[in-house]
Amino acid sequence: MERSSSDKGHQSPGAGENTSAIGDAAEKVKWMVQEVLEKSSGGEETMEEYKRLSTLTHCTRQHHILVSHIVEMHGNSGSHS
Repeated sequence: MERSSSDKGHQSPGAGENTSAIGDAAEKVKWMVQEVLEKSSGGEETMEEYKRLSTLTHCTRQHHILVSHIVEMHGNSGSHS
């Protein structure tokens, strides 16, 4: 069965709005991650690595996963005096 010309390229209502909302959410996440990295120990080095390579090395990813796991399990203790 052939589609009529009025059916071709038809998007459901709000489809463009969803794309816009996803773009807005991605932008918010991008700024949130940047803010967290600016405030965290080693975050500046991570941002520089990403700017330089347009990706993160395996070692950097492992480091962030390990730190995230430790914080999740034990909490963020802050600095000890």
